[in-house]
Amino acid sequence: MYKLYWNQHQHLPKAFRFTTGEQILNELTKCIRYSVQANLYGKSPEGILRALDLLLELSALLETVQSLLMLAWELKFLPHGALVTLTEQLGHVSRQATGWRKWFQGKALEVNLPVSSPSGCA
Repeated sequence: MYKLYWNQHQHLPKAFRFTTGEQILNELTKCIRYSVQANLYGKSPEGILRALDLLLELSALLETVQSLLMLAWELKFLPHGALVTLTEQLGHVSRQATGWRKWFQGKALEVNLPVSSPSGCA
């Protein structure tokens, strides 16, 4: 995802690139960080709830990136083809995060941890 966006980031207008474009890069960096942290926390029963929280945050970050990309497209800074490619990749990552969250919820139930599912999320 980061590499795909980086190719587009370099061609954004300077003002947008240094504001919103940098925010997209920061959000994508957080996505990577939260994925790694969720994986590490999920290796122990005590960390499963923290991993679930991180995956929920990851989903929110992905939605944020999607919204910022749409903004760039609406402002005509991002080509339609690039938006389609980036949106497809975001969709893949989002589905993976949802599946991972469901798996962690199952693990949490196995070890009798209290698991709450946010409304609208499975």
